[in-house]
Amino acid sequence: MLTFSELLQERARTRPADEAFTFHRAAGATGEPDAHRTDYAGLDRAARAVAQQLGDARGERALLLYPPGPEYVAAFFGCLYAGVLAVPVYPPDLARWERSLGRIRAIARDSGARLALTTRDLVADVRTLSQDFPELRELSWLGTADAAEAENSPDPSWTPVDVRPDEPAFLQYTSGSTADPKGVVLTHANLLHNTAAIADAFALHSGSRGAIWLPPYHDMGLIGGILAPVRCGFPVGLMSPQDFLQDPVSWLKLISDTRATCSGGPNFAYELCVRRTTPEQRARLDLSTWELAFCGAEPIRPDTIDAFLRAFEPSGLRRSAFYPCYGLAESTLIVAGPAKGAKRSPALFDRAALTRNEAVRAQPAPAADGPRPLELVGVGAPVPGLDVAVVDPETGAALPDGRVGEIWVTGNSVARGYWNAPEATARTFGATLPGRPGVRWLRTGDLGFRSDGELFVSGRRKDVLIVRGRNHFPQEVEQNAEAAHPGLRPGCSAAVQTADGRVVLVAEVRPAVTPADAPALVDAVRAAVTAACRLALDEVVLVERGSVPKTSSGKIQRSATRDAYEQDTLPRLLPAADRPRPAEDGVRGRLTALITELGGVAPAGDADGGLVEHGLDSLAVVAFRQRLESDLGVRVPLADLMACTSLKALADRMERAERTPTTDSAPRPGDDTEAGRTPTPAVTHGERALWLLDRLHPGDPAHTIARAVRLRGPLDPEAVRHALQRLTDRHEALRTVFDTVDGEPVRVVRPHQDLDWTTATGGPEELARFLERQATAPFDLARGPLLRAALFEETPDSRVLLIAVHHIVADHWSLSLLADELAELLAAARGGREPILAPATPHSRHTAAERDYLDSPAAEDDWAYWRRQLAGPLPELRFPAEAAPEDHADAAGRTDTGPVHDVELPARLTADIERCARDHGTTVFATLLAAFCALLHRTTGMDDLVVGTHVADRTWPGADTAVGYSLNTVPLRVGLTDDPAFRTLLQRTAGVVTEALEHHRFPFGLLVGRLAPERRPGRTPLVQVSFGMYRGGSHAGADLAPAALNVPGPLTAWAGHDAETVPVTPAPAPFGLSLTMAKVGDRLRGTFAYDHTQVTRTTVARLAAQFTHLLRHAVAAPDSSTSALSLLGEEECGVVVAGGRGVVASVGGVSVHGVFEGVAAAWPGRVAVRDGERVVSYGELDAWA
Repeated sequence: MLTFSELLQERARTRPADEAFTFHRAAGATGEPDAHRTDYAGLDRAARAVAQQLGDARGERALLLYPPGPEYVAAFFGCLYAGVLAVPVYPPDLARWERSLGRIRAIARDSGARLALTTRDLVADVRTLSQDFPELRELSWLGTADAAEAENSPDPSWTPVDVRPDEPAFLQYTSGSTADPKGVVLTHANLLHNTAAIADAFALHSGSRGAIWLPPYHDMGLIGGILAPVRCGFPVGLMSPQDFLQDPVSWLKLISDTRATCSGGPNFAYELCVRRTTPEQRARLDLSTWELAFCGAEPIRPDTIDAFLRAFEPSGLRRSAFYPCYGLAESTLIVAGPAKGAKRSPALFDRAALTRNEAVRAQPAPAADGPRPLELVGVGAPVPGLDVAVVDPETGAALPDGRVGEIWVTGNSVARGYWNAPEATARTFGATLPGRPGVRWLRTGDLGFRSDGELFVSGRRKDVLIVRGRNHFPQEVEQNAEAAHPGLRPGCSAAVQTADGRVVLVAEVRPAVTPADAPALVDAVRAAVTAACRLALDEVVLVERGSVPKTSSGKIQRSATRDAYEQDTLPRLLPAADRPRPAEDGVRGRLTALITELGGVAPAGDADGGLVEHGLDSLAVVAFRQRLESDLGVRVPLADLMACTSLKALADRMERAERTPTTDSAPRPGDDTEAGRTPTPAVTHGERALWLLDRLHPGDPAHTIARAVRLRGPLDPEAVRHALQRLTDRHEALRTVFDTVDGEPVRVVRPHQDLDWTTATGGPEELARFLERQATAPFDLARGPLLRAALFEETPDSRVLLIAVHHIVADHWSLSLLADELAELLAAARGGREPILAPATPHSRHTAAERDYLDSPAAEDDWAYWRRQLAGPLPELRFPAEAAPEDHADAAGRTDTGPVHDVELPARLTADIERCARDHGTTVFATLLAAFCALLHRTTGMDDLVVGTHVADRTWPGADTAVGYSLNTVPLRVGLTDDPAFRTLLQRTAGVVTEALEHHRFPFGLLVGRLAPERRPGRTPLVQVSFGMYRGGSHAGADLAPAALNVPGPLTAWAGHDAETVPVTPAPAPFGLSLTMAKVGDRLRGTFAYDHTQVTRTTVARLAAQFTHLLRHAVAAPDSSTSALSLLGEEECGVVVAGGRGVVASVGGVSVHGVFEGVAAAWPGRVAVRDGERVVSYGELDAWA
């Protein structure tokens, strides 16, 4: 067989009376269904009649504008007989002509068609309606006979024209899901090859029988439903897609009645059958003959297929019949499919890895609220005669299994190209791969990967939503949105990304949905999408039925939807003024807003796994839980939040969560005024601890937070002063002083407090002195004020703003809030408008909240936990003896008033750390903390460590808009006696963090008081070393990481200025050693702050270098034991080796053996040497020596 026209002629000669197809029409006006049977001889005659009507038109293009039916099949084969290129087009809807018109005109214009074929009933109306449009007016419109007449009218002497296999057979216009439709030129050879591949993959033969409802103007309906049966010589039952859509059971009844063996459709068809059939209808079906239920043309949803199989197994359908496959018009139709009848199991993949273009197999979640991987349906292997490659779309390099890339195809089914579009043809059909010279590859535009020998398709490249470097597939967004609320129409949503990067969901609603229902519906959609997809929607647009553009095959046209959104032509359910906003106050949108606020928009927020995957570190998860409790009244244990690596599981967990007592009776932000409110004199335990420290060391700058920012550009100093005064007036903490009554602190809130404001001008030297003076000047807690601000003018266009505040009235959360509010006040002043600020909450409410907590059973539970956790001898961290160098300023001009040492991890190492955290299902915070503990263990010899971290307690109502001190120190106790592998240490540390944060509210001062540890002068009780990590983003999205760390660096998106941090003299370290980290740009940066009476500058510098080396080794080889982790780089190793060959020397009066003797005396039982199973302590080694 050389051509499809010759194939039909052969069937008519050899099997004239055999059934080619029977077209089944639903009951019409007569109330009776109708069926028209056509045999091969009749189809041949009908095709000849159409060909004769076309005349001598070889090479012309003819639009086929038929409703589904026998006339369409005859017209298609008639074009093949006449050598005319058929151009199947979605038939016109005369009732909605304008809506049908755009695609028809585009195809007519692109194809250059001169002919148009339709039925006699339609031709006059269509010709009249086309007169206003040149592309259609100039067509020669032909009305063909109906099926019965056509089969008996041709001239028997007429013969079809001869065509070659490599000649075009017809133009298959693409569905246009991402762009305007393009005409794919398919040759007879393409058709014969691909239908043979379908027959091979589906195991079709002359005894098979088909049942097809798919539209014949679409590749699946035409090639799979009409041409493949002719190719294989088996009959097929056809029906109108409109009949199926109106009554989905009619398709299944066709299969049942005709004993069909092969049928199928896109995913939505199976979903429709589940939703719109009744148990009684299913009971009347016999689907036992259905051997192959193919599914393709759009993403295949595992839950849909599972629901379909479960629904129709009682009707005789076998699970082995389900057949997922992949294809596209540019490759004729099919590209890949599994072996028929093969047993299939769920393919589960790590969601986080997929956003990084990595396909990593995952295990099923152990529980409903545990990690939930993404289930994908594989589409088997390439069919015979085709080859598939997965390629990096940017570099053009083939990718190995497990990497997501663009799917490329080569083989005899690949079309010649696009009609009359040489550039697009070269771009799509002319790709090449290194090592495969002379092979022409088709770039499908689809993304996918190979895993275990099977191809998986994950989405369209042009449709992918790229947010903060992560890929999100719109199909998953749409699926989760539609499942979130019954008011949305399934399969009628489009997730798109605008030119400015905003992510928008356009969704059709059911007729019963009213504007009053919209807010709750939008809330549900936002929450579901954020939970399942780790993606915050910028807008949800609700539209009426039929508003989301689709292709002729039912695919969503996302590019057309995006254009309609950007042009504001969508028929919205709500007018612009009434549309729900993404981050309204109250319950509306809070889940989305919380994730975004606490990490979703932060540049450093790119760790994976549940909340972590959405950018939240361990401490941010605590803040998230606090806000759930205070804002939504939902109480979820911290361990559950950390365990929910699928945010969909988190959403389900929240549904089952305990509801906290309502706070309706509690005063809300903005309810009260200074005049009408009775001041609360009591203080929190944290405030009392700071007050006590100040009593012991009045004016100690250790508890001053000072930050300076250089602002370039026009700036009105008076506007800055006025804005800061307004902040002081807004927040009672900034007007608070602490008096002493009967030896106890009492909070006094002043009705008004003038801002402590200073200005100066000068050069660099004057600036340095000015900043140091302002940063280190003491505060008087009893007299106040406890905030001061200063502005130094360097030039008319460059000023440095410094703000210093005592820790007792502000924490870093407060500074972030103040930074946002100051930016808004300055922007409002420049724009001549009123600022938009949420009502401020009095921080004195924290005292009542803490008192209520301490009176609750939760506090007793927390105390019991800490009593167990900190039982036994508590370790006291001591560093090895080392001669202290002379006190001097470092390179940054800082002295030991507040000694610090900066550390910056390379971008590559930062990425490796983040990858390590993702791979182990934990956070960057836990990973860095584990490495820090390993470093302390290695450098001190201690295997029982207590590291403190600071956690914000903002669970009380309104805490998110309150300025004040709400921090608590949480001790983290980590053991390393077993010399664990770093992987084990990481998991152990993550568990310690999760448990400790679950009990973080118990005040540290009260904990110390009850445990009564031995106190030593100059050392803090319980905790001598601390670790912390700042989130760089402010509540409004500004990147304040450099300011948080007090290191040089630009501050993006703040106050509309070109801003950068100016480091100021740091406060003295509150502990012997503190490490604080933050993500700055693409690098993790940190500062080691230290008490120079306990550890020297030289030791800290060495620790910083060793920390970097240890991290590099740990993330590269996590199975290495802690004792094997390298602390030295290559250069340092060389120095050590070279130094070992010299003469032993005493440095600064401290000898090597003297250091060893000191260690042995302090820790005689600690492990000094480990050799396999043999262990030698310092005491034993000292005795031997």
